[in-house]
Amino acid sequence: MAYEEVFGSRTLQQAVEQPQRERWAYEELRPGDVIQEGDEWQNPDGRWHPLVLTPEASMEVRDVLRARRPYKISTILEIGNALANAQKAATQLQDERDNALAALKSAQRARDELQMQVDELRADRRDEPTARQVQEVLRRWATELDWSADCFGSAGREQVHGVQNTLIAVMQRIESMIDTEGSRAND
Repeated sequence: MAYEEVFGSRTLQQAVEQPQRERWAYEELRPGDVIQEGDEWQNPDGRWHPLVLTPEASMEVRDVLRARRPYKISTILEIGNALANAQKAATQLQDERDNALAALKSAQRARDELQMQVDELRADRRDEPTARQVQEVLRRWATELDWSADCFGSAGREQVHGVQNTLIAVMQRIESMIDTEGSRAND
């Protein structure tokens, strides 16, 4: 910041905003580097001059030539900031990926635990008869009772018919349970 004298003021100096100068950094070019627009060369008295690209001139830096490539420091800082932001975004993506993998592993463990529980339930139910199996046994009994009813007298036949009617009612109830379970399974 520079100061300037302001006449008619109690203070002799007041801050004056200076325009921002562009700041430059330079990369030293080595023999064999390809010359680009904006590159500079140094003459014997130490002054720097722009390299002129002409079709008949060499496109590479020669051993006897000291050359440099200027970069705006603001551009370098922008690139550095962009790189830092990209690294930050990459870190966030890595964290999100790690969290997603952890959630996936957790879901897989929960699925495996549920599958084990289902397998245990199936193993426990293997010895239990299904509703259809019970219904089939009851139907067979009802048929056999009908056949054996002729062997009894009229009093025994009435009791057999009462048992048959009970078996038929139970079979109908089982049939309605099977239909209800089937409709739930289809939903």
